[in-house]
Amino acid sequence: MQHLGSWQISFIAILSCGLAVACQPTAPSPTAKPAETKPTAAAPAASPAASPAAKPAASPAASPAAQAPGPQPAARPPDPVVNVEEAARYFSGKTITVTVGFSPGGGYDTFARVMAEFMPSFIPGNPKVAVTNVPGAASLTAWQTVMRKAPGTGLDIALFSSGLITQAVLGEKLEAFDLDTPLYIGAPDFAPRRTTVCVRSELASGLDAFLKSPRKLKIAEAAQATGLGSSKVWLEVVGLPVQPVFGYGGTSELNVAFDRGELDMTDRCDDSNTSRFPHWREPGVATPLFYFEEMPEWIKPLLAQGKYPWFGKVFDVIKVTPDQREALEVNFSLSSGERLFALPPRTPDNVAAAIRKGFYDTVNDPTFQQEIIRRNFEVGLKTGDQVRQEIEDAKRLRPEVLAILHEMYRPRI
Repeated sequence: MQHLGSWQISFIAILSCGLAVACQPTAPSPTAKPAETKPTAAAPAASPAASPAAKPAASPAASPAAQAPGPQPAARPPDPVVNVEEAARYFSGKTITVTVGFSPGGGYDTFARVMAEFMPSFIPGNPKVAVTNVPGAASLTAWQTVMRKAPGTGLDIALFSSGLITQAVLGEKLEAFDLDTPLYIGAPDFAPRRTTVCVRSELASGLDAFLKSPRKLKIAEAAQATGLGSSKVWLEVVGLPVQPVFGYGGTSELNVAFDRGELDMTDRCDDSNTSRFPHWREPGVATPLFYFEEMPEWIKPLLAQGKYPWFGKVFDVIKVTPDQREALEVNFSLSSGERLFALPPRTPDNVAAAIRKGFYDTVNDPTFQQEIIRRNFEVGLKTGDQVRQEIEDAKRLRPEVLAILHEMYRPRI
């Protein structure tokens, strides 16, 4: 089970009380706007000091039973209040454009295109949804492209990385980026990642051999300013022999680079990517070292056979300080649901509410969930209110944890 820090426990408690207004039985005013939850302070507990040295630990406990495949029902938030007749008149015959901050073919693009297929039927007036790609600056370019169209009309949506949120929370100066500018819609991929780190077997046959590597091993990501990108820097921060590199086009390009030996390591030894590269699961090709949040299904039967006895959750097999652990957990919490959809500021209230409700209905639709899972992605709803609450919680982190997060996002030359 994933370790929860006190700030996360407080956050979950807040969610259980409800984050938005409940659906009303009568039609609201055409400009009715869903209420936003006021932030509640969450004071994290102090952490004792510990040695930052990395070392292998004892074999992990037996793997939990595999979960049943198929879509898991998402928690239903209160519906935004929508004047359906007014929204239908507004959206009828129009096209909504989703601007994706990364190249075609990757996870962001896939989510956008599946959303474009399903979302029109959940928006009054059944508008068309088109997808365009504007990669650059870790999705900041796409964000800027859409947010500059203020006041919003509801016909332009930005799809960008939640890593931009983390950078801004940490005080990074991103051109034209303001945490309070977007009308956050939410994210459709709010689920624990099965991110699993592997090393090429000719370089290390196990965790101990990896830790003793005489040189730093290359591990890559499209951009540092994402949850997955900054987690690679975290590996370096805690003293592991890794060299994070950035600038790849996306998941498909990263997978090919590892497969052909251009990269020494990958953190994509999960169920999704190893289904596309099944030979990675074979002995002598890729050696699994540890996972971050949730164990991938493919490795569980191998562990039951006694293979990879060192394999486990990163905190169980790598010794880190409490502050280092909390920094990674906060980073993953902020970036879980990393594919953020948002509208420009000053989008009319009823238009924004219709988009949000259509988004919620789409992500909770079983057929949509099946389509995402069929493409080997996780699915789950994070609302715009949850995004704003996480931002407020992150602002209250202890300085020691913030310092580590700053290091994770500090640009590498």
